[in-house]
Amino acid sequence: MRSIIATSALALAIAAPGLAAAQELKFSAGATLASQYVADGIKQTNGIAFQPWVEGEVGGFYFGAWLSNTDKAIVGSSSEIDLYVGYRGEVGMFSYDV
Repeated sequence: MRSIIATSALALAIAAPGLAAAQELKFSAGATLASQYVADGIKQTNGIAFQPWVEGEVGGFYFGAWLSNTDKAIVGSSSEIDLYVGYRGEVGMFSYDV
C-alpha cells in the first residue's frame, strides 16, 4: 500500500508542473480533530481521531487524500488512507460531482 501511495505522489509531482502550465492548479487542505472516529456505525477509535486531508483541482478534475488514525486493536490497522478522484462542474443553475 505504501508503495502505491509513494508511486502516486511521485507521478503527481512529475505531472503537476505540466498541468499547472496548462491551467491553474489549486490546492486546498485541512484537518479535523474528532472525539472519536465512527464509520458506518462501527467504532474505529476508542479516543481522539486526527483526520487531515489535501485536495488538488485543475479544470474541474480533482484528486485528493484523506487520512485518519484508527485503533489497531479494533480494526487491525493503525491508520486509514482514502485516495479519490472526480470531476465537478455546473450546467446552468445545477452543479454536479462525479
